[in-house]
Amino acid sequence: MHNKQLAVTVALIAFMANTPILAQDKVKPVPTKLVILNEAGSGKKVTLTKGISLVVNLPDNASTGFAWEATIPAVIKLKSANVDPPKDKMAVGGGTIKHFIFTGAKPGKGTLKLIYRRSFEKNVPPAKTFQVEVTVK
Repeated sequence: MHNKQLAVTVALIAFMANTPILAQDKVKPVPTKLVILNEAGSGKKVTLTKGISLVVNLPDNASTGFAWEATIPAVIKLKSANVDPPKDKMAVGGGTIKHFIFTGAKPGKGTLKLIYRRSFEKNVPPAKTFQVEVTVK
């Protein structure tokens, strides 16, 4: 299951990297390098350099009231956050995968933290936490 999601993520990013934003006579494809993490990647250390994106794929189920909230360090920026469509569009409450794509913003170190919680539950610890140390060179 995760291999299919990984393949979709890689294909989407490769497509986006090779799609020109403005029409030009000659457009050179931009090679895209990725660091891809899932829940098991929490606690790891990641180094990004120019041209490398960090992709974080986490399970998501908005129908439960839970959502991922991000604390993003100044060394990276969020490029996009997308959710896979449910496999069975008729199934109510089915889980999906949320894809966060980050790029380096400036050299330095910081901690990316994502928590999975219900915004209306104020004094309840998050159901899940994902955290990674990021270095941008």
